[in-house]
Amino acid sequence: MSESSNSKILYKLDRVGADVEVFLRDIATGKPVPVIGLIGGTKENPKPVPELGKGFCVQEDNVMLEYNIPPAKTQAQLVQNIMTMNNYLQQLLFSQGLRYDICESMIFTPNQLAHPQAESIGCEPDYDVWHRLINPTPKNNPLLANTRTSGGHVHISFKVRGKVPAFDDIFIREPVVKACDITIGFPLLFKFPNSKRRQLYGKPGAFRKKVYGIEYRVPDNQWTRTAEDVAWIWTGIEKAFHLVNNYSELMNDLNTDILNLVSYVPSNIEKAQEYA
Repeated sequence: MSESSNSKILYKLDRVGADVEVFLRDIATGKPVPVIGLIGGTKENPKPVPELGKGFCVQEDNVMLEYNIPPAKTQAQLVQNIMTMNNYLQQLLFSQGLRYDICESMIFTPNQLAHPQAESIGCEPDYDVWHRLINPTPKNNPLLANTRTSGGHVHISFKVRGKVPAFDDIFIREPVVKACDITIGFPLLFKFPNSKRRQLYGKPGAFRKKVYGIEYRVPDNQWTRTAEDVAWIWTGIEKAFHLVNNYSELMNDLNTDILNLVSYVPSNIEKAQEYA
C-alpha cells in the first residue's frame, strides 16, 4: 500500500480518556476480594474523587473497582492521570487492608459471586466494526462461573473536518476503530499474550460510539501498569490517526486481509512486533 503524497488531515485527535477496571486483594492473604460495598459509586452515578480534581471518579462494577480519568490533551497528561489514580487507589485501599491488582482476569469462589452485583454482566452491548454487528453477550460463557475479567477501555474524542462527528454516524467512526486495531489491538496480542478476557470481551473491532467519538473496548487493563505502557497507548492512537488520514481508502474498506492481521494468528507475531 502506498501513502498519499498530498493527503489532507481530515481526522484530528482531540482528547484521550479511559475507564479502567482493577481487582482487589487482601494484603495479608493475597486472596481476591470483591469490591461489593467497599468503594461506592455505580456506572450510572460514579463517585467523584474531588481531591484529585474534576473528572476523576471511582465506582463498583461487578466485583471490580472501576475508575475514570479526565480526558487528556497530551501524552504527558494521559500518563499523569493514570499514574495519579494508581497512587490514589494504593493509598485508599491500604487503609482497608487491601491492594489493587492490575491483571486481566481473576478467579473467585462461588460464594463471592453469589451476589446480584456479581451477576450483572454485559449491561450494554458493544459493536464489531469488521462485521458491522452487535457483539453477542458473554453471559452464558462457562468461564464466567468462576472468573471475571477487567477492561482498560480507551475513550477517544476527535473531529472530522473541524467538527465533532454526528452521534448517529457510525461509518465516520469505523476508520478510527480499524486503525486502532492495527496500531493498538493487534500489538497487544503479543505485548500481553496470556488473556482469558479475549474469550469474553475485546475481540477485534469492539467499540461503542460516543458523542465525542469512540470508546475503544479491545484493550484489557494491563496497559495502565506503567507510565511507559500508558505512553505507548497514546503513541498507538497517534499512529492510528496517521493511518486514517493517509490510507483512508484502506481504512474505509471491509478488508478481510486487515481483519486476518488484527486477529490472533501466530504467524503474524513478527508483524505485530513491528508495532509493539
